[in-house]
Amino acid sequence: MAREARRVKALNRPAIYGRPQPVRSRGKRPEIKVNLRAILAGLILLVLVGWWWQTFAVKRITIQGSKDYASSLVTAAVNAQLHKHWWWHNLMLIDTAALQKDVLAAQPQLSDVAISRHWPSGLNLKVTEREPNLEWQTDGQTYLLSQDGVIVAAAGQSSLRLPVVVDSANLPVKLGDRVAPEQFVQFCLDMVKLLPKQGLQVTGMQVPTTTNEVYVTTNKGYYIKFDTTRDPNGEVGDLVRVLNLLKAQNKQPSQYIDLRIDGAAYYQ
Repeated sequence: MAREARRVKALNRPAIYGRPQPVRSRGKRPEIKVNLRAILAGLILLVLVGWWWQTFAVKRITIQGSKDYASSLVTAAVNAQLHKHWWWHNLMLIDTAALQKDVLAAQPQLSDVAISRHWPSGLNLKVTEREPNLEWQTDGQTYLLSQDGVIVAAAGQSSLRLPVVVDSANLPVKLGDRVAPEQFVQFCLDMVKLLPKQGLQVTGMQVPTTTNEVYVTTNKGYYIKFDTTRDPNGEVGDLVRVLNLLKAQNKQPSQYIDLRIDGAAYYQ
């Protein structure tokens, strides 16, 4: 009888399947934990980065060695590159080798430029200029020509008064173009020095079709045709002999003397 009672009591117990589940309260949102230390560290990092950027920002550009050209031209070229590469505004991030290359490409009047940092916010440029020796007139414009025959600037950018060479072909040029070999430039400069010793003042020079030749106008009313590939002293020697012969014959050239052929001279 007792056994039957225990069985009935067991049968009356509720059946439980699986593991008991925790009771969740409905409508309560999960808590969001704020890491104040991480936020504070981020703010401090932003402040430090701002201080670093402002402290080492380029605020002053100094140009040294500029003589014949305005230093503002070089400053403008540097600022253009800083604007193009915004990270170069920070002195610590400037690639000085790349900046040097870009400045030389933009400013053909320079043959070299040395760049150094002046901490904390200065940039120093020591420039070496190409020396202008002649003025080159073509296509209605006048430019400055360096010893190596490169167009380095517009004539108005320098106060120098230089011998003028006119390009008869009127070919358009731009800054940085090499329009004549160095030998041609030197020949013209030699004529400016040598001819006055013979009583002839150079009043103008002209390139006919090629820089292998130059026509030099004088104060005597005629011009002289020179071969610029020959020795200038040798051609001036030929000129002296021609002038002496004409003087002995009581003659005077009315238009020109042609010395382009070695060992021969013509006049008209």
